Amino acid sequence: MAQPPQIDDLRPLLSHLVLGDNNLRSTAEQTVDQLLASNPDAFLISLAELGGSPGGDETMQSFCWVLLRRLMFRSMGGTAGWAGEIETRATMYDRLSRATLERLEAIFLNSLHNPPPPQTLPKLHTCIAEYASQAMRRGRPWHALQQLLFTLIQSQNPHQRNTAYAIWALCPLLISDLEPSLVVGVLKQGLETPEIETRYEALKASVRYLEGVTSQDASTLGQATPLTNTMLDTLPTLASSLQATSGSPAKTNQVWLTLFLQEIVGLATSHPHYFAPHLQTLLGFIPPLILPLQVDAGPTPTGGKTLPRVSTVGGSTQKRDRSALRLAALEFMISLSESRPWSVKKVPGWSETLVRACLEGMAELDESKEAEEEWLNDDPSKSSNDVETNPQIYEQSLDRLACAVGGKEVLPGAFGLIPAMLSSPHWQNRHAGLSGIAAIAEGTGDVMVREGGKVVELVTPLFTDPHPRVRWAACQCVGQLCTDLEDFLQTAHAEQIIGALMRTARRPCPPCTFSCSCRPLLTSVKVSILKRCILTLTGLVERLLRLLSSETRYVQEQALTSLAMVADAAETAFMKHYSTLMPMLLNVLQNAEGSEYGRLRCKAMECAGLVAIAVGRDVFRADAGALTEALIRIQKSPPPTNDSSQLHSYLISTWGKVCQALGPEFEPYLPVVMPSLLVMASAKADVSVYDEDAADSSNPSPSGWETLSLSDGQALSIRTSAIEEKCQAFETLAIYCSTLGGRFAPYMGQTMEVVLPGLRFWWHEGVRESCALLVPLLLQSGKTSNTLTEPMLHATMSSLITSLTNETDLSFLASLYRSVTSSLRILGPALSSAYKDLLIEASKRQLSNIAERRKARAAALSAGGADEKNEEEREEWKLMEEVEDLVLEDMKALVEGFEPGHSLLVGISGVREVGMTGWFNEDD
Repeated sequence: MAQPPQIDDLRPLLSHLVLGDNNLRSTAEQTVDQLLASNPDAFLISLAELGGSPGGDETMQSFCWVLLRRLMFRSMGGTAGWAGEIETRATMYDRLSRATLERLEAIFLNSLHNPPPPQTLPKLHTCIAEYASQAMRRGRPWHALQQLLFTLIQSQNPHQRNTAYAIWALCPLLISDLEPSLVVGVLKQGLETPEIETRYEALKASVRYLEGVTSQDASTLGQATPLTNTMLDTLPTLASSLQATSGSPAKTNQVWLTLFLQEIVGLATSHPHYFAPHLQTLLGFIPPLILPLQVDAGPTPTGGKTLPRVSTVGGSTQKRDRSALRLAALEFMISLSESRPWSVKKVPGWSETLVRACLEGMAELDESKEAEEEWLNDDPSKSSNDVETNPQIYEQSLDRLACAVGGKEVLPGAFGLIPAMLSSPHWQNRHAGLSGIAAIAEGTGDVMVREGGKVVELVTPLFTDPHPRVRWAACQCVGQLCTDLEDFLQTAHAEQIIGALMRTARRPCPPCTFSCSCRPLLTSVKVSILKRCILTLTGLVERLLRLLSSETRYVQEQALTSLAMVADAAETAFMKHYSTLMPMLLNVLQNAEGSEYGRLRCKAMECAGLVAIAVGRDVFRADAGALTEALIRIQKSPPPTNDSSQLHSYLISTWGKVCQALGPEFEPYLPVVMPSLLVMASAKADVSVYDEDAADSSNPSPSGWETLSLSDGQALSIRTSAIEEKCQAFETLAIYCSTLGGRFAPYMGQTMEVVLPGLRFWWHEGVRESCALLVPLLLQSGKTSNTLTEPMLHATMSSLITSLTNETDLSFLASLYRSVTSSLRILGPALSSAYKDLLIEASKRQLSNIAERRKARAAALSAGGADEKNEEEREEWKLMEEVEDLVLEDMKALVEGFEPGHSLLVGISGVREVGMTGWFNEDD
């Protein structure tokens, strides 16, 4: 082995890697690559020795451990099949000699014997843990490290004990295969030690160990479960003296308790059965942690009066620490509620406590004049602050709780508090009460609907509340109710809701408040309900039209969105406003130049398209030329640099609306819109795979991209914005084809060429659904225009049969069956019997797959009995069976189209009977 580079020579090289000078850094990176290519063993050993050199620079040592870990486990291509059937990515580690690995291990162990400064320890721990984990996955156990860690546990030096637990937490493989009683013993020893840092590190190691114990290993599970008792015993001690300090550097017990709770949240989510026996105990000491410290401001809502004002905005470190503790404790209890709903329902007071904590937290809004002024003048379109406020987190938590445990658990506690909040003299309480109703609507809708009238009576008076934020919350609340309780609320209380909105329209208020309030409500109310009330909306439309003259662009944008919703509902009743609104829209599209008007232009396009559909072809025809000319000019103009994807999306959508408005008269515009639309529809998925360690963690994924972590240390990055554009392109093609029918024939063949591959576009469900919808539409166009050729028919049927045979996504399989059935109805009896035989064979295969899954589930259900731990899996099976029933229904429709008495119909009925129907009753 070649002589390693001298440490003194290595320091300046590493220094250049972290410099801001791009030239020096680039040169240093090239040098590192050359050293790795020519003599990786020597270079990595030198890097490790520099990291472990005593008395060195702490920053340099930390960087050495980070760089060593990244370089050693950087992918080199190929796989290293070291551990039986498990294949691991080939890395630099796999190219090192045995002597080098032993030398590196010796340096690591020496560094643990003689630990570096505390600031360097976390990087050293991570490097050693990653090395051990990768080695063990490749069948190379590191017994010397295991022995050393058990030795360090008995050390009198707390830092050495912390090191052992920290490495176990990072690499639980080091203890997962050891005797459970031994592991549990040393973990309990750490949890019971007086030193708070050691307890914390032992807690992290305990969580990782318990996460690795499977329910199939009953013996290990039985010995490991009592460890939860010791873990939870660490919490009340800290909770009893929150302001006491401990540790080095010193932290209050309030901070430590927050860290402890945050650590066990993951275990509560993934393995809630560990906590099931302790739910009543948890409810005994956690409620004081999640509720605010009360001040002398009158009775609380639990006493039937108003909510006290508790100022938690800004302030001291103590207040911020208290807020963090409340959120950590709340997240722990909400996570248990989501993971183990059937268990928490049996604990009296559990849901009521969480409901109260969430509602009180939602009321902790900043009441300063500065905050109110900022809200009134806020332009969300320009806001770049994605940080959620505490009241928003509490609101989301209430929504999660409602969805988890349902209306019977949540509504009594919620409506024991909300009426008093809505009548409170404090606007924050009224705001929180309204937001609370909106938050629980989704999860409790099946129960809340029984008292829907009373809920409306509670909410609608607040449409004229003196405070603008409360009026906004009232509109948001009713908008959410219209979404979650639409069938009942919008049928029985439509006039009451619209009347409340009209009272808001007549009340003087800031333009931003009014426009922002109208939009969420109007976008939630059903079009059919707005039609019933359209004559009463004249005042609202006139107010919105006046807002188009506002000096605030965001207000104009919101007004256009609201007007578009009204026009969509009003249809021909909107004609009286057409002559006023359409010239204003055309003026925006023709004259609003510059990137600062980009969103306004998009909103104007959207509104113009919906207005055109609403008033119909005869009224719109006079302005159709001006609107299409404006769209063509925008389409040909250089795209804006700030957000071209948004403009493309609105442009495509508006062309589709113009097509719907003009009907057959849109045909001359096909040469304008089709070329770019076909290019978008044929776009490939933009996907890249790279090592997560090689990514720059300081730079998040750019806008329009989504990154997924893979199990082998790699990351998958997908350009979601391009996929969304592709989906929209197919949706718009469906509009053109369905609207124009035979007139779409010149583009029928080109469109079919991109639609058939789209059936297998796994990256986006919407693309596949749109393609399945398009196939029969295109066949109908071809048949109507006599342009459907035999090769085109053969390619279409072959693609459908292949997709039907191999599809594994049950939801899309149902869509495929509907697409095939519609296509066969269009093609008629002339279709070759060979295609029919292949479709029957494909259906037999899918039927067999469904039958096997149902038999396996039925057997597992019989074996599992009624044990609570199987409840979640049973719920998943019920949902899966509902989707299978849809597939069977669509399969039946296809087969009956061939022959009403086909023998396969008997098989379909038999498979349906194999289902789990009858295993559950409504109470389950």
